[in-house]
Amino acid sequence: MADDSFETLLRDLLALNPEQRRLVQRTVRELLGQGGQTQGVPRPVEPQPEASPEGEKVLAAMQRLRRSYPMLPPEKLLGPASEIMMQAMSTPSEEHPALIARLETLFSAHYQRYLDAFEQENPT
Repeated sequence: MADDSFETLLRDLLALNPEQRRLVQRTVRELLGQGGQTQGVPRPVEPQPEASPEGEKVLAAMQRLRRSYPMLPPEKLLGPASEIMMQAMSTPSEEHPALIARLETLFSAHYQRYLDAFEQENPT
């Protein structure tokens, strides 16, 4: 039975793309305490940035940023991000890069708040 689950896990890992495999590997190392830190010491989740493709739409940028910052609670981003999304609907597409930059700034600021809260909860 153990061999069957190992084979299933191996088959699943082989089905992942290289970036996904690296993420799984980092996660496993962190779970095992081999991620370059002392076992048992909490560490904040780091963003997994993705490059913004040429001609990216605002909705696609929002989805990319959600993938890049999975640790951020969506309910805290909903209001400000919705305002930017609504502006995109009434803004010419040539102005969308500025809206995408605002989304990126929003996510970055929320990540900084996440880090600040993490440090308060886990003083060194």
